[in-house]
Amino acid sequence: MRVTLLGPPGVGKGTLAARLSSRGGVLHLSTGELLRAAIRGEYSPELAEAARVILSGAFVPDELANRLVLERLVGQPGFVLDGFPRTVPQAESLDRFLDARGESLDAALLLDASDARTDGRIRRRRVCAACGRACDLRLSPPALAGRCDFCGGALTARPEEDTPEKAALRRGLYRERTGAVLDYYRASRRLLAIDASGSPAEVERAACAAVANAV
Repeated sequence: MRVTLLGPPGVGKGTLAARLSSRGGVLHLSTGELLRAAIRGEYSPELAEAARVILSGAFVPDELANRLVLERLVGQPGFVLDGFPRTVPQAESLDRFLDARGESLDAALLLDASDARTDGRIRRRRVCAACGRACDLRLSPPALAGRCDFCGGALTARPEEDTPEKAALRRGLYRERTGAVLDYYRASRRLLAIDASGSPAEVERAACAAVANAV
């Protein structure tokens, strides 16, 4: 499986990516989590400062996005990408990277849900401080309150990102800049639209069916 997930903030990309990667035994790579790791000091100070600016609402510059993602795909036979590509140059770089390995992207899954639904998910979202996995307190509540089902880490809100103001800003940037990426994948018949308004299990089933039909 080699897929990328596209869609506005709060649509459920992280949740679906975790489920698909677990099902297929492939890498789940989130640009957002890579940037948060940079802020935690796992990379250079320069990258950490850039990450702080980006997570305030701006998109990742192409050069930085390519550096963060493509280096981590080396040696990975399959993957689920969450948050990449966001621009046509990034999509072209990914295609060149895969083409050099004699591979191609199976599908770009476009997750779609209303603004009201995504805003609700953002308000209810909690993220594990240890492994970075996210959960929705209503749709996929943890078995143990306040603890991650996967690693037991503490679940916390992200006030620096998950506020109505930041969500509106990020949604506006998504609509302004990502339309060209959708057209790019639509032109090569790799864009597959998925109704993301249902439960995580329902969205996963729809995504798996779409990818199976595509490949």
